[in-house]
Amino acid sequence: TSQQQRVFYASTSSVAAFTEISSATFTSLNLTGKMEFMDGYAFATDLSPQRLYNSELNTLDVWLPLNFIAKQIQQDGIRTLARLGKKLVCFGYGTSEVFVNAGTAVGSPLVSIPEMSARVGNSAPHYAVLDNKLYFISNINGANGGLWAFDGNSFGQVSKGPFNKVLDTLRDNKLIYGVRPITWSGNGAIAIQTTHVSTAVQRWYMYFPAWGDWFE
Repeated sequence: TSQQQRVFYASTSSVAAFTEISSATFTSLNLTGKMEFMDGYAFATDLSPQRLYNSELNTLDVWLPLNFIAKQIQQDGIRTLARLGKKLVCFGYGTSEVFVNAGTAVGSPLVSIPEMSARVGNSAPHYAVLDNKLYFISNINGANGGLWAFDGNSFGQVSKGPFNKVLDTLRDNKLIYGVRPITWSGNGAIAIQTTHVSTAVQRWYMYFPAWGDWFE
């Protein structure tokens, strides 16, 4: 009745093998966005008070109360987690904060890297990884809106000019239903879905990084 998320895991494909994560620390979280996994840890975000929690090493069912780090470059509601290589990006509404594994044995293994973080948020819990870059739709309007990318070191805007307005309008009207990597005729593209999954005729905007061009 509280719409609390429940999370299950398994080490085989058998349905009977699935086990629910029952740790009281984990089940008390106000989960938001996507869980991510790195270096033997599972990571999940708590919407309030804006923390990244982690499991104990090499287990999904042991979560301790002090195993967390706060999103800290700015007070900002968390949208989702994303992983690019050995970095975790915690997306907020107005910021994107980068964390790396510092090898801390007690509490969270993560530390924040402020110089890699950016004052640009993710408009929705959608993102895509293609050719070692992480793509997402900015939560900013106008010249700094549209499609952005993180290359593992810095954030940069991908879309330019009038197409920013197109993406901003779709976002503001809640008409972006997914951002995904695809391969089209042997070429990688970022696909931005602009019709609901139940719509008979699907519409997507495709951005091809190798060409720097868009197609509908």
